[in-house]
Amino acid sequence: MKLNEFIHFNQRCPICDNDLTLYLQMKDSTCFRSHKQKKNLYHFEPFKCINKSISDEDYIDLYDYGSDFETKFSSSQMAAEAKRSQLYFFYLCNERGFEEVGTDYNINIYDGCYYRDTPFLEYQKTAKKSWLLKTINPDHELLINYKEILSFSKEVNDVEKVYMLNLNNHDNKTVFMHYSVNEEQKKDKDYTPNVFEKEISDLIARPNFSTVNRERLLSRFDSWVILS
Repeated sequence: MKLNEFIHFNQRCPICDNDLTLYLQMKDSTCFRSHKQKKNLYHFEPFKCINKSISDEDYIDLYDYGSDFETKFSSSQMAAEAKRSQLYFFYLCNERGFEEVGTDYNINIYDGCYYRDTPFLEYQKTAKKSWLLKTINPDHELLINYKEILSFSKEVNDVEKVYMLNLNNHDNKTVFMHYSVNEEQKKDKDYTPNVFEKEISDLIARPNFSTVNRERLLSRFDSWVILS
C-alpha cells in the first residue's frame, strides 16, 4: 500500500463530517495520537499502552510531501524502537470510541463513529541506507484501507436503530450488523442487544455515505434486515 493514498483517502468523517484523528499503533506496544501542526506535518505523541522504553517526551514526526513521506524521531532510542516494530496507522472519528481493557484497549465503533486502518507496516532499509515504511504482506500492497468500519443510527418511535458496516478490503468481505434499543434498555447497563449480522457478498462498490444519500442508504440497510 502507499501511505499517501491512505492519508488522503479522507480526513473528515463520512458520517458526521467531523475531522478525523490519525493514530499510529506499534504492535504489542504504544499507541501514538497525532496533531497536525502544519499543513504537511503530523506530530505523534504517546497516547495509550505506553511501552516502558518509550517516554512521555518521545514523539514521531511524519512529513507529508504528497506522494512521499519522511519520518523523524525524537531520539535514536525512539527511532530504534520504531524500526524494530511492526505497526499500522488508523483514523478514528470520535475519541470516545476507545474502551480501556486492562492495559490495552478496544475500539467501540458505536461511540467511535468511523474507523479505518492500514495493513501492518515495518521500516525497511533501502539500498541507499534510508528507512522506508513498507507493507509486510505482499498481498496487501495494493490496498488503500485494510478495513473501514462505520456506525449509523436513527430514532424511530423512541427506539434507536443502530447499523454498522465493516468493509474488510483485505478479503473482499463486507459484514453488516444491526440492532435496536429503546430508552429503558439503554438505562440497563447489563442489557445486551440481539445483534443481527449478515455477510454481504454482492456489495460491488463502496456505498455513498453522504448526508444527501443517508436516508436511501438506511432504507437499503432496512431491506437487508427484512429480506434476511
